[in-house]
Amino acid sequence: MKEDVLYHFSLSTGTHDFPAMFGDVKFVCVGGSPSRMKAFIQYVAVELGLDVPGADYPNICVGTDRYAMFKVGPVLSVSHGMGIPSIAIMLHELIKLLYHARCSGVTIIRIGTSGGIGLEPGSVVITRQAVDPCFKPEFEQVVLGKRVVRSTHLDEPLMEELAQCSADLGEFPTVVGNTMCTLDFYEGEGARRSPAWAGGSGVPPCRGLRPRHHFHCGRFRSGQAGPVGLKASLRLVGSTVRGQYAVGAYYVRRARSRVSAGSLRSPGQGRLDGALCSYAEKDKREYLNAAHAAGVRNIEMESSVFAAMCNACGLRGGAPGAPAPLPSPLGPRGPPPTASIGLAPALPPRHVSGPGAALVAPL
Repeated sequence: MKEDVLYHFSLSTGTHDFPAMFGDVKFVCVGGSPSRMKAFIQYVAVELGLDVPGADYPNICVGTDRYAMFKVGPVLSVSHGMGIPSIAIMLHELIKLLYHARCSGVTIIRIGTSGGIGLEPGSVVITRQAVDPCFKPEFEQVVLGKRVVRSTHLDEPLMEELAQCSADLGEFPTVVGNTMCTLDFYEGEGARRSPAWAGGSGVPPCRGLRPRHHFHCGRFRSGQAGPVGLKASLRLVGSTVRGQYAVGAYYVRRARSRVSAGSLRSPGQGRLDGALCSYAEKDKREYLNAAHAAGVRNIEMESSVFAAMCNACGLRGGAPGAPAPLPSPLGPRGPPPTASIGLAPALPPRHVSGPGAALVAPL
């Protein structure tokens, strides 16, 4: 391929020097809202001592209105819109961007709002693994008419590192739990067998779902990235939650469950205020209790594909061990060269290792 066009970023290897533009990137933070991601890069600039009075941070993807991208020092901030399809498109092009830029030692973090289960507003949830609406740690999609299922396990060492960052900051309560990813804000649907759901005994009471932010993280393990960016991200989420989301609480409603011979149908987030609603408050409560019993502490619409793509690209998710080489997104072209902070030009070729993945979410 002579030229790789990242269409939705309005970037191309034929018109842009990726190593010069992005070769020093060590942290990538992504979130749904363009304005939020610009606010994030402004915050990070201050935290890292890189801010210049009166300076603006231009949108690198100015040629498109699909996504927005901002950069300061070793930190890249990218918006991804809402839901699995939107973030999946962005991730494909982001992974190729990092490959063409010859990046290594990169930690990827998703920052976004979510609904929490059984937790106080203002808390932070660090996700142990992403699960589907039936509480299974997998992401399913149809590729060329065939069902493909990928693991959504996340990187446990990275999860522990994030938890330690929060403990060191001591600015907001933090818990570790699973994040449930749905296909829709209102309903959505999945299916599985769930004895816990059908039985209903011993399930802790659920206090409802409240708005939150959360992160998803993946690390290119060929280098050791320091905790500065992680702590800055945690501080931003905490301050944003306190300022915007910790005022009052609302319940995210659940769709009706239908138990038949142990088989469970579990439609998505199950809100009661959508255009279509064929279930009741009682059904919602039953589902949220089952989710809580399965270790789910928050619900959103992007985590599963994030984790699945991290795993598919060599990101170590919840499986400690030797790092694997990052496959070329363009096919078998051999290991790419790497670049370090401050070194945009290509260095001698060597393996770029795959990232690990973990999740965090403030309540």
